[in-house]
Amino acid sequence: MSPDVIRKLQDFIAKGATIVGSKPAKSYSLTANSKNDRYVQQVARSLWDPKKSENAVISNKTARQVLNEKGIQSDFSYKMYNTNDTLDYIHRQTGDAEIYFVRNVRGSKVSANLMFRVDSLRPEIWNSEDGTVSNVQGYTQGNGSTGFMFSFGPFESRFFVFRHSSASDQKLKFLPMLQKDIFVHHLKGQRQIEPERGSHIRLSRNINGPWMVQFPVAGQLVKDTLQKLIPLNESSDQRLKFFSGNIVYETSFNWEAGDLKTGGRILLRLNKVREIADVVVNGKHVSTVWHGPFQSDVTDALKPGTNQLRIEVVNSPNNALVGDAKAGARKMRSNINRLPNAWSKPMAEAPLLEAGLIGPVELVFLIPQGQ
Repeated sequence: MSPDVIRKLQDFIAKGATIVGSKPAKSYSLTANSKNDRYVQQVARSLWDPKKSENAVISNKTARQVLNEKGIQSDFSYKMYNTNDTLDYIHRQTGDAEIYFVRNVRGSKVSANLMFRVDSLRPEIWNSEDGTVSNVQGYTQGNGSTGFMFSFGPFESRFFVFRHSSASDQKLKFLPMLQKDIFVHHLKGQRQIEPERGSHIRLSRNINGPWMVQFPVAGQLVKDTLQKLIPLNESSDQRLKFFSGNIVYETSFNWEAGDLKTGGRILLRLNKVREIADVVVNGKHVSTVWHGPFQSDVTDALKPGTNQLRIEVVNSPNNALVGDAKAGARKMRSNINRLPNAWSKPMAEAPLLEAGLIGPVELVFLIPQGQ
């Protein structure tokens, strides 16, 4: 600890603050090390002296324990159903709202009871991906906190906004991540999925292709056909195996209006993409997706009969760099010829990364319970 910091701690204590932490053993100064070490040690002995009750320095408890003893609740806490899962958050205030950003840091679904140190304000869910806002249903308030249950998809995040005014009548177009999928059985080429909770039964149908693909090679647009989706890096076609950039997948599928029940929605789920995908249905841009399950609500873009699907995917530059290096290209498309790590492994020896639209691509029908 630097002399300046420990002097500031002295000032804080003199003004009534409580300091929580272990006693410093030396200074981190780069000049006058011995002198600063002695100073820090001298002041630390005084501040961390257990015999001096007037010194509000606590070293045998965590900050959370001390705050709990003082009746100060956590700003944000959660109780997991999967004990190994983790949520991260930040919190800021405006003149009329408390705004929390909460994210799932793992690549799997997470369900948790969320608790925010906010009372007497109405909670809302803000989805930054589609700009929709919805009121939280079934929340509890008391003892200065607001709590409710929420489920996050893999790496998913949400803004939770607390304010006096309620959200507009605008509702989320779909809340697929509020349901835990349980696969039940196959039915006429569709698989029925019953959510553990929620208001919808799901029917899912694969879009199998074939897929027309187009991608640039040496400045020329190349077209080809894939009978089934595979990671590009596993292709026997060297142009695809070592491809990096934008590649377009196109196919068509049939949909009938009778497939959609009143109040239902239809999702297009890509399931696995490396790395980002742009989704266009019947010439209408639907969404850009960048995290699992790479899902879009396509209800309003569909039409009865044949529908055209266009998915443009961009992957990382890794595979092209590896391909150039393996081919011994005189002119690399980048000045990167080694992996950016401590071992500086040549790019020719680097592993290929999964790339492209991997799928399976499927339509998911959300059918309201009771229909």
